[in-house]
Amino acid sequence: MFFLLRGSLAVFCLFGFFLASQKRGKALGSNDLSFPVSNPSSSSPSPSSSISSTSSTSFSTSGIPPAKTIEKVCWIHVQKASSWIGDYLVLQNCPNVASAYREYRRTNKGDKSFIYDLLFQGKIKAECNIKFCPETFGFHNPYEESKMKGHVVAIFRHPMNRIISAYLYNNEMMIPTGMPWDERHPIYNARTEGRYLPIYQYVQLPGMIGCQTKLTLGHNCGAGEKEIKIGKMEIKKAIERMKNDFAFVGLTEYPIETEKLYRAMYGGVELKHIQPQKIKYRENKKHTSMSHTELYVNLTAYNWKDPIDEEFYAAAMKIFFERCNLYKIPVTTVLSDPLAHPEERKYNNSR
Repeated sequence: MFFLLRGSLAVFCLFGFFLASQKRGKALGSNDLSFPVSNPSSSSPSPSSSISSTSSTSFSTSGIPPAKTIEKVCWIHVQKASSWIGDYLVLQNCPNVASAYREYRRTNKGDKSFIYDLLFQGKIKAECNIKFCPETFGFHNPYEESKMKGHVVAIFRHPMNRIISAYLYNNEMMIPTGMPWDERHPIYNARTEGRYLPIYQYVQLPGMIGCQTKLTLGHNCGAGEKEIKIGKMEIKKAIERMKNDFAFVGLTEYPIETEKLYRAMYGGVELKHIQPQKIKYRENKKHTSMSHTELYVNLTAYNWKDPIDEEFYAAAMKIFFERCNLYKIPVTTVLSDPLAHPEERKYNNSR
């Protein structure tokens, strides 16, 4: 199962020192986890509590809803959308995992896996205050209602940014999970010949659009039109599910605010060593003539759109910013054009 594609080089990574090389990427150095990790009593779970509490919202004297307790977390990992959240969730909810990780790295310096990778593979031991979905945690698995309803943590990303990051993935163009084998040949052939497909060809391959919506609906990211049809009704269903059935929605483009909103909603400690990177987009080592912004301009010139995920992402932004407002999280991240689309500018200008 661990041969599945692994996600994102965390370009918006909250680990300033955390450079990813694959889905689970390059993990922290053995001396990077010198901070204490503990759960304050305000965020400790009670046996009857759930991350998906449906009780009416109560407010503290400051007008901010009190933090909820957490019972279980299922992370839906969108390809190329913030791998940092996986380790963050483990560090927040498994008090002794940092020391276990440091000890492991002392004798396994060559293992650059994420902390959650090591934890769920049994390579390190830690007691956690919540339940996870270890069989899907960190993989690019779609939503499963029977196992995940009310417990999902997901971070979504602007469709244009996401597809460009997938194109630049690991110098070899990422194949979306679940893409039919007979439709992968253009990517495999280009890899074999040591070349890139032009990006306008890559984005038009079957299964490339609608990844985030498909995952939310319970389909693989790379499922093509032969397998599923997504129209207005399906997009509406995905948006309603994200709004009502997901415990937490964050945005790759807003890593600082995402981290603060999570703590405001579910408690936790401030992890001093977790800081967002100042450089938003890396340049691919074998493709330095095509920066992220230049690829964006190229796709815009070809009038490429992902109408499915654009509608879904706009709804994710609305949910995210409404919750930031509710929990009084200031939105300080400033996005630079052309990467900020009109919906992002609208929300930034309204604050």
